[in-house]
This record gives sequence, structure tokens and C-alpha cells, in this order.
Amino acid sequence: FKKIEDWLEGFLFKAIGNAWKHLEVGGHMLINISDVYSNHTVNNICDPMNHFIKSFDDSEYVGAMGYEMRKRPNSGSLKGKTGKFAEPIWIWRKNEAKSFLFSDGKLYSYSERIFVSVPLDTELDLQVDGKTLFEYVKKIKAEDIELSHEEGGLRIKAGNASTLIRAEEKVKIPTNLVEVDQEHELPEDFAIGIEKSAFSVGEDISKPYLSVAKVKDSYITATNNMNITRYELSNSVKDEFYVPLFALKHIKTIAPTHYSISGAWLVFENTDTEVIFCCRRVDTTGFPDLNGIFSREMNFTELTFPKEVVEVMERVIVFSKTAQKGKQTVRIKSSEGKLSISGKSGTGETSEEMDYEGIDFNFVTNAKVFLNVVKSKPTLAIAGNILKITNDRETHLICLGA
Repeated sequence: FKKIEDWLEGFLFKAIGNAWKHLEVGGHMLINISDVYSNHTVNNICDPMNHFIKSFDDSEYVGAMGYEMRKRPNSGSLKGKTGKFAEPIWIWRKNEAKSFLFSDGKLYSYSERIFVSVPLDTELDLQVDGKTLFEYVKKIKAEDIELSHEEGGLRIKAGNASTLIRAEEKVKIPTNLVEVDQEHELPEDFAIGIEKSAFSVGEDISKPYLSVAKVKDSYITATNNMNITRYELSNSVKDEFYVPLFALKHIKTIAPTHYSISGAWLVFENTDTEVIFCCRRVDTTGFPDLNGIFSREMNFTELTFPKEVVEVMERVIVFSKTAQKGKQTVRIKSSEGKLSISGKSGTGETSEEMDYEGIDFNFVTNAKVFLNVVKSKPTLAIAGNILKITNDRETHLICLGA
């Protein structure tokens, strides 16, 4: 393989995927691998690999530990450095895959990190593979779907199609997760605030305290050490809690009206639809105090992006997929009267320039999230190496020059 991206896709990801298939539920996969310094360039391997494993429905990141070894001869990346040399060992656990359980007039889904309860007008009583059912139903175009329980599994009839999904052995659903002492009302714009905060929620799973949105008083805050977001809620919340990265997209879908804290779980409920969503809490020790940053006085200069920036972003985003599965980034650069937006992926690359009168800057950001931000026509300003984006109740701070 001549390119690191080709090696990742053509070898490493395939090898890990094959090994994962044969790993028993509850088993652990330990991978000793590090980034490689070659031709004056650090080739990123660890982050793309961990993002790939994180995309599995049944994976859980456990942690990392160092593997002490001798320094490699002529290693350019270690030149001039002293102390012990170690490579990381990444540790992942294989959990039970998500299943759908029909029982007591409800549809349940449960994994090690997420629990969902949805009311359903049915007398079905069986359990099936969640991924198979979800992927199949998504592709059904017929408006009427008939579900029935017959020997062997779940029968789905839609239009001219008749499908059987085999039943699984039923598991005991931990319904005590939703038996809470007291639930509290959420601000009506809570789901919107969580969606906006995703701009700065970190994706580095080795730092769970940065892969969360913090909810306290009337603010939602998030940071990945490069970006900071603060959203002001319409009302305050009673407790301080943290919504983990893996739960963010579900909050938008469910639009919860109430919450409660039940041991190791956060419980959200939409009292109108009676949908209940629970997510396991994560260790947030180390989450930074961001209050001082927002109260600091800085002399910002307002910026005005060209009108065509949204149109350009929608084209460039096609070439923004990186080797890190699910992650899309673009580079935005201002220099010598030009604003350029560029993207690069394994299938190609593109760059577009626009006339621009303003100071110079250069940064890489999440393509989809930044596109959504600029579509809302926010106010942009810059002070030193900080880009500030404000719009109604949301404020984003981006560290430039990355």
C-alpha cells in the first residue's frame, strides 16, 4: 500500500473486522499499535482505528495502557527525547448486540450503554436482532406494515413482500432503569441546545470527559480542547449532568420533556409520546471549567463571509470523508484577499476560492456541523487565534491555526 489511507481501509480495518466477528460476547480485544513517523510526517493510525471500532454496534472502549519497550534505532520522532519508551495498547470490549424486544405492549431496545422503551399497540411477545429489523424497516416504502408472531420469528408483511426475522432467546429487560423517585422538567429548547453543542463535543474516546455535553443551570457547554460551545437554555435545570457523545443524536430524535438520574443512568422521557430513553453515564472527571473563558474580555473584529460560502461548502463536503469512519472535515483558510475551502478524501480532493476582504486565518473543522452553523447566518468575529461564532442563544469559540 502506497498511502496510509489505503493501508487502513485495505488491511487494518479488514483484519480488525474479521477478528471482531470471532470475538466472544464479553471478550476483550487488545491492540498494540501506534502512529508512525515516516518521511518527516506523522501518519495517524490510532485515531482512525479507534473510530472504526467505535462504529461497531457492540463495541465499548475500555481504555489504554502503555507497553514499555526498547527505543527503535534511528527513530526520527524520538530524536532528542529522554525517558522510557512505550507504545499504547488499546482495549475494547465486545458487548451484546442490540436487540428489539416486543413485550407488554411496548418495544424495548437494550445494550450496555442505551435502553429505550416505546409504546406499541401490539400483543407481540418475542425478541429479534435489532440491526436486522431496523435496517429492513428503513427500506420498506409501503405505508402499511403488518407484524405478526409466528413459529420461528417475527413475520413482516408490507406490500408484496413477506419477511421472517428469526426470534432470539429473550433476555430479562432491566425495567428498573425507568423506575425513578422523581423526574424533573427540561427546558423546551433542550434538544436544540444538545444538537448545537455537538459542534464542540470531542470524539477522542480515550478522553471521555471531553466527549460529553455538560448541562448545568441554564447552560449547555462542550469542548474538545480546540472548540468550545455554550448554549443558553430558556430555563434552568435542577441538576448538573453530562450527556455522552453516543447519546446526542438520540436526544434530538426523542425530544425529551423530562429527565431523572437513576444510579449509573440518565433517564429522559417525552411525556407526550411516552418514549423513554436511558443512557449510561460516563466518567467526566477532568471536564474543564469554561466559565473564565466566556467572561474574558477580547477585542473581536467582525467578519463577513461571502454569500456563496454555503453553496461552496455543500460541494466541498463531498470530499471531506477521512479515514476516521464517520468523520468529515474541511480546511477553511483566508490569505491574500482569498477565502478557500478545501476537502480531501480517499476518492479525491477539491478546493474552491472566493474573494474575501479580511484578516488571515487557517483551521480545520467538522464539515457537517460547520455547514449547519453558517446556514443559520451567524455573526462571526476574530480575536488573535480565536474565531467566535454567535447566533441567538449559541456561542462557539474555535482555536485557529490548526
